[in-house]
Amino acid sequence: MINQEEWRKSTQGIFSNIVIIMLFSVLGSIFSLIGSAQDVISVAQSFTGNGNVDMGWGTMDVLEVCCSVLVVIGYVMYLSNLSAFSKVQTDEENRSAVSRIRKGLVWSIVAILTDYIAGWLAFIFSIVAFFVIIGGYSRLKHSVTFPAQARRGAGTLYASMIVELVGNILDFIPFIGDFLCMLFSFIAFCMLLRGWVKIKNANVTEVSVVVSAPASVTETVATPVTEATPSVREQQVEKVKQKMNESVKHVLPKMQEVAKHPYFKAIAGGAVAVILIIGIISLFGGSNAGDLSVKLPTWQKYVTVTSNDVNLRKAPDANSPRLMREAGEMNDVFVWSDAPAGWSERKPFRLNGNVCPVLSEAEDWYRIYIQDSDGYDVKAYVMKKFCREVTPQPITGNKYIHEITKGKFKGKYLLYNPGGFYAEEPSISLGQKINGAYVFPNFPHPLSHAVPYVSDTYDFDQLKEDKLDEWFGEAIKKPVQTYTLYYNFGGQQLQTIKINTEFFNWEE
Repeated sequence: MINQEEWRKSTQGIFSNIVIIMLFSVLGSIFSLIGSAQDVISVAQSFTGNGNVDMGWGTMDVLEVCCSVLVVIGYVMYLSNLSAFSKVQTDEENRSAVSRIRKGLVWSIVAILTDYIAGWLAFIFSIVAFFVIIGGYSRLKHSVTFPAQARRGAGTLYASMIVELVGNILDFIPFIGDFLCMLFSFIAFCMLLRGWVKIKNANVTEVSVVVSAPASVTETVATPVTEATPSVREQQVEKVKQKMNESVKHVLPKMQEVAKHPYFKAIAGGAVAVILIIGIISLFGGSNAGDLSVKLPTWQKYVTVTSNDVNLRKAPDANSPRLMREAGEMNDVFVWSDAPAGWSERKPFRLNGNVCPVLSEAEDWYRIYIQDSDGYDVKAYVMKKFCREVTPQPITGNKYIHEITKGKFKGKYLLYNPGGFYAEEPSISLGQKINGAYVFPNFPHPLSHAVPYVSDTYDFDQLKEDKLDEWFGEAIKKPVQTYTLYYNFGGQQLQTIKINTEFFNWEE
């Protein structure tokens, strides 16, 4: 007598395995689509002269392969539960039908693996898998000893295969073929789940006999038909099928043995979690070498004054203390006009066309961030009537900034600083573009490498990936405390805003 508990346990496992297979099949298709889109963009950029063609393996390709591996793992677990379901059967015909389904799944696994070698061969294996599996469903559907509800479930499984086949055929229709194929595949998936649910919930103690066909029909079907002598090609095909079946007989027990290993589910679960985490990071993360560890201010608006004699105030009041500039030991420093007198003369600070980010607004006033020479956190108020809003524009054709278009640091940027006052060394910095600004760490951060002075320009093309990796490979992992934001607001020169996270007030 069939054990009801073992029946439901094995079918519940089959149900879960089907969900895993479908989930990672869909994820693999998504990663494949994204990878194809990236290849198209790379080719388009090469035609416009904005980049090189990068058709090599990327993150999306690796994720697609990983999803295929997890689909195979799902199939292996599927085979294991089908094996358990086969052992539950007390009727040899039913056991043979389930065994046929297992063989068809092995053909499906072979089709997935060979798809990376020869697509046409994978297509042939898929066709073989289809007919083998649907044959198994047909036997269960017409089984004499299968429970009535389980037979109806097998009929649903049989119909799901037909629906899937129709969807694959409709896929060849131009324009709407992909949508129809996706729609029919989803319907087939739902039917597949519904079919196994019916089988799982069947009462194995209620076995009704299927009415036999009339004798005349049986006799007609059984009437021998004169067979023609097989051709040489048919004989070769039959030999290949025999060899494949022998291979399946050897491979199937080993795959079942792996699936029964006590650590298999733990390893498979861990692999699932890792793939999902990598996928999320790859979709929403940064470039191949990782993002700079930078905390960027959330500025939404920028303004510049329309006159050179506008005072900046400590509070939103025309009588509030003014922002003053006073000579320091090395650089000018900012002080408010109500501060005690210093040793040097003070002058009102003027923006002189510089652009400042807006921190907040208060009626007729903007509260803006002023760049201090030492990176200190300086804020002041300016009347709106003296200001004009400006918007950052893309930086193009700048001889000091170079985009990396291939390799490990693809998507990052290089900045050449030829030097300045106080014997500052020429340096090359590695940065990236974030929210319309180019972010470069301030020298001497490890992401700013000193180089010999040659001229005021630099030949970036001479820098090979191994040299960049030597300079910045490990430094990219270190947090950046002081950096400069480079903006283009339409002037002759780039606008720079320095940030020192030690002094910057992030509460604004």
